[in-house]
Amino acid sequence: MRLSAGRIAIAVLAVVVVGVAILGVAKWREINRVRFVSSMFSGVEQVERFRSMEDYFPVRAFARSGPVSELTEGQPIALPETYTWYGKTGDTAAFLEETDTTGLLVAKGDGTLLYENYWRGNGKDTHWISWSVGKSFISALVGIALEEGKIESIDDQLVKYAPELKGTAYDGVTVKDALEMSSGVAWNEDYSDSGSDIARFGRALALGSSMVDFAKTLKRKHEPGTVNYYNSIAAQVLGRVVPHATGTAPSE
Repeated sequence: MRLSAGRIAIAVLAVVVVGVAILGVAKWREINRVRFVSSMFSGVEQVERFRSMEDYFPVRAFARSGPVSELTEGQPIALPETYTWYGKTGDTAAFLEETDTTGLLVAKGDGTLLYENYWRGNGKDTHWISWSVGKSFISALVGIALEEGKIESIDDQLVKYAPELKGTAYDGVTVKDALEMSSGVAWNEDYSDSGSDIARFGRALALGSSMVDFAKTLKRKHEPGTVNYYNSIAAQVLGRVVPHATGTAPSE
């Protein structure tokens, strides 16, 4: 059966429309992520955003390797009504409100739980972005890899284990430098500045760019190991060292 030119044109148009729609959905997800990241620290719906990361970014669940250390219930305490800081007295409840505190736990060194409370819609089972707590996990993994001999020395250069960092500002930086935030890489971590490095990094991740491609945009400011300066991407580069050295992804 032969199709008329009109029917062929309609069929082609339909295919084009479907293709554009599929592309639009994919791009819309990226656009949504960029909007999400750009307004994350604006104060608007901030708490909701911090517990909604899995709705915007790909996630990977990982399980603990064994039993956890349970906190034991102790004699509950009440928070003091006031506190003293640098000789000035403040109201505890007002401080918790002013700092947008969403959870507070007080425990003794022996694992006894004395106080636990949540605010702003959060609870003990709320999924919540870990922020820089993730840096502690990465540094612990580096320590384990070092103990197992998979990283020979923290004085080794990062590029020994992550050759994709060659030619970037992290070429010449040691594992120790990255652990101590003394890479010497120029970095602006001002969350209120839309042009800061941390803001640019957030947009790059939202658009699906790689960390290595982003690292190529950074410049060296100090000699590695000479100046301690907070730099969130240091944990990212260490996150490249771990899988190369161990053959295992950090989440595994």
